[in-house]
Amino acid sequence: MKILVHICCAPDALYFLKRLREDYPNAHMVGFFYDPNIHPYEEYRLRLIETQRTCRELGIELYEGEYDPERWLSAVKGYEEEPERGARCSVCFDQRLSRSAHFAKEVGASHMTTTLLMSPKKDINQLKTSGRAVCKPLGIEFLAPDYRKGGGTQEMFKLSKELELYHQDYCGCIYGLFKQKKEHAMWDLVSFGGRPPGSKEELAFIKEVRLYAEHELKLKCVEWEFAFLNWKLLQGKLEVKGQTLPSFVRPFSAPIRGLLKADPVDVVENTIYYNKGGLRVVLLEELRSEPLESIDGVCEPTFFVSKDYM
Repeated sequence: MKILVHICCAPDALYFLKRLREDYPNAHMVGFFYDPNIHPYEEYRLRLIETQRTCRELGIELYEGEYDPERWLSAVKGYEEEPERGARCSVCFDQRLSRSAHFAKEVGASHMTTTLLMSPKKDINQLKTSGRAVCKPLGIEFLAPDYRKGGGTQEMFKLSKELELYHQDYCGCIYGLFKQKKEHAMWDLVSFGGRPPGSKEELAFIKEVRLYAEHELKLKCVEWEFAFLNWKLLQGKLEVKGQTLPSFVRPFSAPIRGLLKADPVDVVENTIYYNKGGLRVVLLEELRSEPLESIDGVCEPTFFVSKDYM
């Protein structure tokens, strides 16, 4: 017996796969991460890395499907305002489970299921309907166990916390993001490049290093958070004579209240000093965002700019 398991995220997968293995101890399980609904790409990559870590922890082979958000967006067009568990979710399930069912056929699986069944935000009956509809024409049996009941959801959270898994704070799609996080949603969709402190990019890098350290170097890893300097860039830009210059804000720069208009007063080596707000501009040979080698606390508001623009 071979079971193809469509996987949506690591927290749902960890407990679901453990229970599935208990119920089908002789089955060969294969994981398939096909989730083009997840936005933005940084969020998708973060969930994928954690899914890879979970599957390696359980000794389950994992395949990654295509990340084709354009196709997904076309499929749900017209359903943008649908609520969670509404018609948009049904269309989403149909697309993701249909692709998974065809992959199950490719790898010779006789059965298929999905870790979406573990999610408290999803309607199990919707998933059963979609799963059976796409699997039946291919001669594949869709399994729909309810592992939420009997304290399963609480156990899922407990296990994912023990493994220090990233636990997302919204379902995945851009429409669910705006409905669940409202005016704060836009910050999940903004990428400033590099790995700014506190960003999804930084967290994905940490998780990637952990994945390598644990499974390639066989090291025991523990993640620590230091909240003594909780700095996060919300917005910032640098204009000179009406032109917005490509720039990066130095991490842990002090905030500027509103719009600051300032004139240069001094240049020392590669740093331009301005007459208001402690503003500084550091000129670089090449504009790029790099992690800080050390943290000296909050500094004056500082922009990094390529020498070509100044």
